[in-house]
Amino acid sequence: MSSGRETLGQIETALADLRGQESRVQRELDEASQKRASLAADRLAALKDLALTRVREAVADGVVSEADSLSDQVRVLLDARQRTITQSRARLDKAEAQRQTLIEQQEKLTAHIAGLEDTLDRTSEEARRVLASDPSYLALRKTHDDIAAMLDKARAKAEQAARTELERGKPYRDDPLFMYLWKRQYGSSAYVAQPLFAWLDSKVAGLVRYSDARANFAVLTEIPVRLREHADRLAVLVAAEAGRLDAMAAAKIKELAGTDAVAGLAKARAEQDVLIKQSEAVSAELNETGNQLRLYAEGEDQSYQSAVGLYTGFLQHESARALIAEAKATPTPTDDKIVERVLAFGDDIDALEKSIAEDRGKLDGLFQRKQELTRISGNFRRERYDDVGSVIDGIDTQDLLMLLLRGAITAAEYWARTQSGQRWRDRPADPWRRASGLPPLGDLLGGSRRGSSRSDGGFKGKDFRTGGTF
Repeated sequence: MSSGRETLGQIETALADLRGQESRVQRELDEASQKRASLAADRLAALKDLALTRVREAVADGVVSEADSLSDQVRVLLDARQRTITQSRARLDKAEAQRQTLIEQQEKLTAHIAGLEDTLDRTSEEARRVLASDPSYLALRKTHDDIAAMLDKARAKAEQAARTELERGKPYRDDPLFMYLWKRQYGSSAYVAQPLFAWLDSKVAGLVRYSDARANFAVLTEIPVRLREHADRLAVLVAAEAGRLDAMAAAKIKELAGTDAVAGLAKARAEQDVLIKQSEAVSAELNETGNQLRLYAEGEDQSYQSAVGLYTGFLQHESARALIAEAKATPTPTDDKIVERVLAFGDDIDALEKSIAEDRGKLDGLFQRKQELTRISGNFRRERYDDVGSVIDGIDTQDLLMLLLRGAITAAEYWARTQSGQRWRDRPADPWRRASGLPPLGDLLGGSRRGSSRSDGGFKGKDFRTGGTF
């Protein structure tokens, strides 16, 4: 079993590690993209050198002037692109710092709330001792326990009657003619049929001695229904008495704790709500900016694509290709060396593209995991699973987190399992918490979490009876 705060700490640690990995891969991709652009520029410069060795043809074909023009255009595009990246990184750093500040504020506030809750629990222990000698409380407890005992017996009788009906009713249910008439409600005021069918039904009824059988089967099936209805009425009474016990205990806790403690806890919870909303806004900013930087790192932005397009278009231009072909055909060694440079730069670019493609896959995976963990962290705080009273039971939270990070389970599955294991610890001041309307209420009121409540309206844990538990 792990506390909710420990589990959230594991999530935040994993998030920090993912951000570090993402940052490293982003830097590698940035460097690779810059190198790719540089190689393309070097290739273009080599092609220009080749053109200059054949000045007459190059000038005539416009190769030299076009290369100069393209270099200027690409430089402008890449300079503007770098300024945008720098601004986005500044936004990301600012949002990261804001989120860290908010997390620290939340942790301090959570610790402050834990102290207030602890004070309430100690106060409730005192209230329990006081109420243990309060005749009115003991009388109310006795009423509750007496009705609860009646409820247990009523449920036992209803279950026994249901088993009896299942056993003794089998011959009736196995008789197709009897069940035909029973389903048609023959013999009751609800029975309706045309004269011919009514006459046929009467013949069938006489054949199977339906009248006596119907009376017996009706009594047999009615008893479990009536007993269940009685148990349901008792359950309502037990819940009402449990509510009165809670109200009396809560009143005593408030009396001993003082209004300042109550107001202080309400104020701290309100501040907690504000911090949660602020964290969600900052997380949205982080995701948006991080996604933008991911696109730039992967070279998917319009500026980079335009620059690459300009280079590629020129290198595929007929005049440039003709220039390379003519240079290969001449006996001049200078031409051949420059052509080798042009081709070598092309090979280097192709090899770099493979490395970039691999890093893109890594970055996409890290970005997805980071988004998932950011959402889970937000859900954790929004549901107050990091509260001092929250525990994650029945699952190894660290192993579950590792499965998510390895991609063995989805974020939805991680969250579903966490929710299934989350419950609120039973604490002495729970009656006050239920009556106060302050969070975390969660399933203390509904009882869908394991360990939250019993069907009789009482709650597990310490109770305000003389040394007993409930």
